Amino acid sequence: MTCGCTASIGEKDSRAELWIYIFGNRSFPLLGPLSYNMGDIVGIGYKGDAKALNSEQRERLIEKMTEKFNIKRADVEEHLKDGVVPIKAEGVTLSICRAHFMMAVLDSRENDSDWDESERDEDQNEDEESLF
Repeated sequence: MTCGCTASIGEKDSRAELWIYIFGNRSFPLLGPLSYNMGDIVGIGYKGDAKALNSEQRERLIEKMTEKFNIKRADVEEHLKDGVVPIKAEGVTLSICRAHFMMAVLDSRENDSDWDESERDEDQNEDEESLF
């Protein structure tokens, strides 16, 4: 299931027209906000959620991947069974879902050597006071 993180590409990017053709817009859902080394063709990229593709988008994606990268259709279809649409990170803007954002914030506080537990209590008290 898609978490709510998305990758978006600018309208002036050379891939924008391709994204619009395949996905119908310049954004696509991600499986999460982490980047990965996705091999020689993509390089550093994100894992797009293949389950978010409808049958027409899936067909257009297969068509363009076979054309552009000279990959056999069966290989593209097999790759998509893994649930991942490879998205090159270069030129992409991420929108991070609330859950991943909160995990990052909480993790950074736990790993911050300057973070003082008494500050945590003060922050909570301030939040409680601001609710009323």
